[in-house]
Amino acid sequence: MARTHAKGTDILIDEFSFTGISNSVGIDIANGNAEVTAFADTAATYAEGKPATNITVNAVYQVAEDAALFAVLGEATDNYLSISPAAMADGGIVWITKAHLTGDTIPTPFDSAVTLNATWAGTDPIGDGVILERDTNITSTVTGAAVQQGAVSSTQKIMCFLHVLSAAGGTLDVTIQSDNGAGFGSPTTRLTFSQVTTTAGAWVATANGAITDDYWRCVAAAGGGSPVYNIAVTFAIIPL
Repeated sequence: MARTHAKGTDILIDEFSFTGISNSVGIDIANGNAEVTAFADTAATYAEGKPATNITVNAVYQVAEDAALFAVLGEATDNYLSISPAAMADGGIVWITKAHLTGDTIPTPFDSAVTLNATWAGTDPIGDGVILERDTNITSTVTGAAVQQGAVSSTQKIMCFLHVLSAAGGTLDVTIQSDNGAGFGSPTTRLTFSQVTTTAGAWVATANGAITDDYWRCVAAAGGGSPVYNIAVTFAIIPL
C-alpha cells in the first residue's frame, strides 16, 4: 500500500502559501478531561472536554507573510488554515480549521537563515476534509469534479475556505453545490462566497445540517476585465 510522505505538504494560511518556505508543520489535537465529581461520590468522575487544536508552522522568514501575521497577533482575529500532506489537487485530503495566532517567533542566528515560527490555537474543530478546487489559472467558469464526501447530520455543519493566492482583473464568484449523485443532475447551491476581486485575507462560508446529499463540488466563475485567479477551495464536515 502506498504511503503519503510529508515532503509534499502544502500549507495555506489566508492568502499566503507557506509551501515553498516551510520545513515543518505540527497539528496537535487533544481532548481535556474535566472533573465533575460530586460530594459523597464513591469515585472521581470525569467528563470528556471539547477537542483543542494547536498548530505550529516553522518556515523561512518572509516580509509579507510576517507582516500579515504580526498585524493580527494578540487580536481576536481568525486565520484560515488548510494543510494537505501531499501537493494540493482536486479530491485530495486536507485538514482545515479557523485559529487565532498565539505566537510569532523570528529566530535570527548569525550563522544561519532567519526563520519564521508561528503557532495557532484553533477556534473551531479541525476538519478532516477534501480539496474541492485547486486551480492556478482561472480565466472563465470552472466546474470542479464531484467528490463523495458524505451527508451532513443535524449535529454537523459544512465549512469551506476560499484561499485566493493571486488575483488579476475582473471578478470571481465561487459557489459550493451538492447532489445525491455523481452526475449532478439537479445540484443545490449550499454555499455562496462574497464576490472576490482581491487577495486580501481569505473567505469562509458555513451551513448547518441536515443535508442528505453526499456529493459535493465547487463552481468558480471568473468574468470581466481579463481575469486570472489562483485559488484553493477546501471543504470539511465538522460538528456544530
